[in-house]
This record gives sequence, structure tokens and C-alpha cells, in this order.
Amino acid sequence: MQLAAVLKDTKSKKEVEAHADELDAIAKEWPIVNIVKLQTLSDLPKAGSRTQAAKELASKQSDFEKIKGAMAGTSPKTFQAPAIKGDWREMADSWSFSAKVTCLTAISACQLQINDSYLRLLDSEGSLLVKTFVPETLDKGKLEASWSRNQGRLEVSGPKKVKSQEGLKKSIHVDSLD
Repeated sequence: MQLAAVLKDTKSKKEVEAHADELDAIAKEWPIVNIVKLQTLSDLPKAGSRTQAAKELASKQSDFEKIKGAMAGTSPKTFQAPAIKGDWREMADSWSFSAKVTCLTAISACQLQINDSYLRLLDSEGSLLVKTFVPETLDKGKLEASWSRNQGRLEVSGPKKVKSQEGLKKSIHVDSLD
């Protein structure tokens, strides 16, 4: 920011104009120099005659817009892989979920979200890694999750919901009336 302030200073204006070509070359590598171009646009003469300096400044502004557009295309992009579904296995009295997540090396920064309808694993940046439905008969309050770093595998298991004994007694009692 100090460089931009020095280049904007009216004392340095003649120096900036004298070395305009060099500054353009520097501006391609150091975008902060382009701030001077934006700030000096406000120094243009008002509507009326356009001097040669004003025309050059306007053309440099268009160069700045080109550089700005080119830089926008080079910003780093994160890769969002499709979410892994995994597999649920039903056993006599429990459910077990397994998903291979090879793109993940450590689970410490991840977040495992489980609600009534889905299970999701998010990485530290919030990208979705695993998404799957949750079986209705799974007791979500008693789930256990584990991570195998060697296999790159997420394991979630939990018991099935237990039918209430009171509801069972009612059905037996009603059946005995017949």
C-alpha cells in the first residue's frame, strides 16, 4: 500500500509518467500497482477536451481491466468430488454403515452430521464427502462411528430401535379378547 501511496503522490506524478512503460510491465506481475491507475482516473479532466494524457490513461485502464479479468480466471478452485453413498448392512439387532473415503487422510477436522433422515460427512472446508439416508429402524441416539486411516474407511454402527414393551402388552391384551 505504501507503493501505491508513493505512486499516487503528486510529487511522483512526473516520475510515474516518465516510467509508464516500466510500470506497466511491473503491473502485470504486481497487481497492486494497478491501484494507481484506478486512482488517477479520478484526476481526468471533466467532460470536454480529452488530452493525449487522458487518452493514454483510459487505454491503460482498459489494460488494467484485461489484467484483472485474466487474474480472476487464475484464482485457485477447490475440487468438489461427488459425495460417496456407502452401504448400510442390516443385522439381527443392529445396522452398520461403511463408506470408503480415499480422498480423506485425517478425520480430525471433519464433521459427521446425523439427523432423522440422513448421515453426512463434511471435510474441514465444508465440502460434502459422504451422504446417505438413515434407516428408520436405526436408534440414532446410540450410534458409534470409527475411522480406519489405513483403509480410508468410515464405519458407523448402531442398534435397531427397540419396540416399546407397553405397546407390545396392548397388542397382546387386545388379541386375547378375541
